[in-house]
Amino acid sequence: MKKLLGLVLVMAMIVGLCGCTIVNETNTISDKIINQVMTYDIKKQVVDDYMKDPNIDTEQRMYLMQLVSAMSIVKIDGENYYRYRESSNETFKEYMVDRVDNDSISYVTKDTFYENSDRDNVFGGMALGYSENGQIPIDYSQVKYTLTLTFANNVVNTNGKIDETNPKKVSFDLDFSKNKLITTFATTNKNNTMSSVLQYVKGTRAIGQTKIKKITANKVKKKAKTASVTIKLKKAKNATRYVVEYSTKKKIDPESYLTDSKTSKKTTIKIKGLKKNKKYYFRAYPKKIDYTGDYYSGITTKVKSIKTKKYKKSKKK
Repeated sequence: MKKLLGLVLVMAMIVGLCGCTIVNETNTISDKIINQVMTYDIKKQVVDDYMKDPNIDTEQRMYLMQLVSAMSIVKIDGENYYRYRESSNETFKEYMVDRVDNDSISYVTKDTFYENSDRDNVFGGMALGYSENGQIPIDYSQVKYTLTLTFANNVVNTNGKIDETNPKKVSFDLDFSKNKLITTFATTNKNNTMSSVLQYVKGTRAIGQTKIKKITANKVKKKAKTASVTIKLKKAKNATRYVVEYSTKKKIDPESYLTDSKTSKKTTIKIKGLKKNKKYYFRAYPKKIDYTGDYYSGITTKVKSIKTKKYKKSKKK
């Protein structure tokens, strides 16, 4: 799925302000899997002109040529379009975990579909302001994105449009030129509503806040090669895990090789293997399992620091 969305990002950049992209995504809801068929139609002339641009990087041009060589050419309203199509099968858990983050929601069961479709995630997993080579930004009014769901039973509640000939099918036209985040909902369960699903999801994510109550630099033994600190955290309501991130840099970056972390079920955590006589920065956050069956992270604490100790001889009496 992510690989495909990477392709969408590249091809969407090609379209710019002058092309028209038609995106169709079809999901079939079954007891075991989500069947997806995604189709992307991009105007051929726009792509061809883009690849002839002398300002385009040679490596990028070769990459795009490989992409379009795998596409078929179709006629839409008398004009040629490149067509790319891919299908995939995912379990409910795979579907949700693949799309979930702390802000958006994907809740899918055999009878209910609820999703916050985030434009940045749909079109490449990143904000589409400007491309790396400085091309003009995407005009989302030129991008048509449609989503069709087919359930095992008749749809009884939705914010989409139920098919007149097939009450098990519902479709959505998502206009990302007007909204960055669009909610789609459909269910075959008469007891489910948009608000009840959202309430359930939020309930599984209800988690309190923690804070760093105390950091202690532990004594270093004579032959010890490293130092350690002990951190005491405030207990967070509903939390089942606590993560402490630490670095020698004040700005803690989880992606940096300078940042390490330790996870614990307890609120008193000992961090070992630190350099002696060195200043370290620490922060923490609570975690719990949410509706996806995976861990959901709570709010991160403020950063606190302490200098580790070095071996110090005891004074003789």
